[in-house]
Amino acid sequence: MDRLKRFAAVLILALWALPAFGQENPYFIDWVNMRLVVSGTGDGSSVSSENAMERQYAATLTAEQDLTRNFIGSMTRLRINGYDTAAGVLKMKIEKNAPLLMYLRKSRSRVVSYDEDKITITQSFPFFGTEGFMHILCDPGEDTGHFFRYGGYDYSVSFSGLVIDARGLDRVPAAMPRIFDDDHNLVFSADIMEKDAFHARGAVQYVTDPYYRGFEDRVGGNALHIVAVKNDKLLQSDLSISDADARILLADDATRENLLKGRVIIIIDSL
Repeated sequence: MDRLKRFAAVLILALWALPAFGQENPYFIDWVNMRLVVSGTGDGSSVSSENAMERQYAATLTAEQDLTRNFIGSMTRLRINGYDTAAGVLKMKIEKNAPLLMYLRKSRSRVVSYDEDKITITQSFPFFGTEGFMHILCDPGEDTGHFFRYGGYDYSVSFSGLVIDARGLDRVPAAMPRIFDDDHNLVFSADIMEKDAFHARGAVQYVTDPYYRGFEDRVGGNALHIVAVKNDKLLQSDLSISDADARILLADDATRENLLKGRVIIIIDSL
């Protein structure tokens, strides 16, 4: 365990030292399918041996080290909320480093490709579900079910989910986005939803398709469709909806239950 803690300390230092990554780097944050795809490459041609197996073994070790480095590098781009990337969370909460590294070590879902003495290893890491890692980085459910309550009477109808069209507002995806009303009352966030539901499916589903084809089941057949409003005071991963829409959304008990389970889709311009 002490060895793992030392390795975790190396991870923290590496996160501080890593430069900004560009599009050419070998990882892809797939917000639609909620997964992180990382590759590592090794070259055994420099090994002074005529034995092909030895060169291949050396290339494999290098590829695994490269994959680990790139996994760490991806944390600088993986956004958790409006304030923090995964790298920021790992720096602030050191206790999360060791579990994340243990997860990386245990993950065995990989594709290996060969090209003479070169080997490329590609792994897909789901955000959520039994094989996911986002639960290590995020702390949802800290205020479960405590939705803002509006005074007065509102027409009440049950909605199976929520679809927010946020195109044209330059929003960016995050694991724990927040939704506010015009008066900056919190309407929805991962803090409010059930922890188990977050671990299973995440707080929201991001799409660029306005018809959210393939994800209809997430919000059911009677979802409330609303358009986000511009609010320059919000962080880039947060959204604002009108007071009127918020009042209708939170007026019904059954609708709030669906929000607790993360039955939310957000449509943005690009991912």
